[in-house]
Amino acid sequence: IVNELEHQKQVLRETQTAEIFESRKGLATMLYQLTEKTKPGDERLFFSMNVAHKNKEIQDFFKETISAKEQAKKLAVKGLASKGFEPLFKTRSYIKMKYTNLPFPSNVTICNDKVCFIAWDDIPVGYLIHSRQIAQIFKEFFNAVWELS
Repeated sequence: IVNELEHQKQVLRETQTAEIFESRKGLATMLYQLTEKTKPGDERLFFSMNVAHKNKEIQDFFKETISAKEQAKKLAVKGLASKGFEPLFKTRSYIKMKYTNLPFPSNVTICNDKVCFIAWDDIPVGYLIHSRQIAQIFKEFFNAVWELS
């Protein structure tokens, strides 16, 4: 019983927050916050973005914004993308990619206990959720699709 009470006490102490970021600069800030407290070997998992006419622009943004930081921090980065997206990721060799025709939610990134969603339009918007429970659900889904791909 003591162990269960300690666990419940820990769960109650964990904070859950959500923030909204607008513009490319706002997304850069969101991605910084997503990975700021990571350690070497921590994972960043992502379901690739797919906004038909903006996919190259989106990948260029990620290369400029987060690639060097991830490599410097020695994060383990894994991504899932639709088949046919191979050319967009071939220059980012530090990312382990799998390509699939399985359905998955696009524009989602998971890192430790944070999940972000991005809506890429003329003015992109990002949603950063800090929740161990939500992050765990998305990690399990990512890993299931990864294994099937």
